[in-house]
Amino acid sequence: MIVLTAAGVPRRHQEALYEEQLRVADLSVGTFHIPAGGRDPQQPHTEDEIYVVTGGAARLWTPTQVVDVRAGSVVFVPAGEQHRFVDVTADLTVLVIFGPAEHSRGDGVGLEQTAGLEQSAGREEPARREPAGQGEPAGQEPADRQGIGERR
Repeated sequence: MIVLTAAGVPRRHQEALYEEQLRVADLSVGTFHIPAGGRDPQQPHTEDEIYVVTGGAARLWTPTQVVDVRAGSVVFVPAGEQHRFVDVTADLTVLVIFGPAEHSRGDGVGLEQTAGLEQSAGREEPARREPAGQGEPAGQEPADRQGIGERR
């Protein structure tokens, strides 16, 4: 067992930041932070996602729906669906669960630590993200073994 002590815990940042806390073959878990007034740089992912909002307030936009989210909101977004958080009125912290693990289905685009938005046809569109590297850097243990949580 691994207890993910940092997952979903609010941290203050100047811009959007995604921090992965666990990666195994069938899922990955991370925390996405967006400061109040900040922009969400993500593009559609190749994996399904579940968002669990642990703090803050915003709206989650898709081409067919916009919903208000705040602490306690849980939202499912299927693989490939365009989506982004907009109108972030209070520092947003979201626990993100990818199934299977983010980028495991290929070179899709996902969350990025720093990226601007491009203007397209009068609407804000997220800038494209380079895919995350596959595997762990040489000499490092996988993220699920790096002391990010307590083993029991």
